Amino acid sequence: MNDISALQTCEEEWRELEKEFAELDEQHKNYVNKVAEVKAIQQKCLSGIAHQRYRIKQIGDALKKWSKGAGAEGQATIDDLKKTVPREKEQLPRYGRCPATQKWDLFIDYLRPGQCVLT
Repeated sequence: MNDISALQTCEEEWRELEKEFAELDEQHKNYVNKVAEVKAIQQKCLSGIAHQRYRIKQIGDALKKWSKGAGAEGQATIDDLKKTVPREKEQLPRYGRCPATQKWDLFIDYLRPGQCVLT
């Protein structure tokens, strides 16, 4: 293979590599956008869990206060709620479990746009 032919082959391979890089760049942008979307959904879910815990605590405190002076009908409602509230509270950790572990979060933070450098 002569030098001209080798150079042409190298140039063709470089053009092909440039096309592949453009595809990779587009895929990476899409990936980073999806990761940001997942993080936003995760944060919304975690905020919802915190709000549920807060509201459950408020209701629990109110039930303790009301149970002292409730009549028979009121006591039945309070008893029903006292049975229901713990069941709902037990469900909250299920919503907090997700594939996004601490290592996943660190990995995602690493991939923020402008921080990922190909070497």
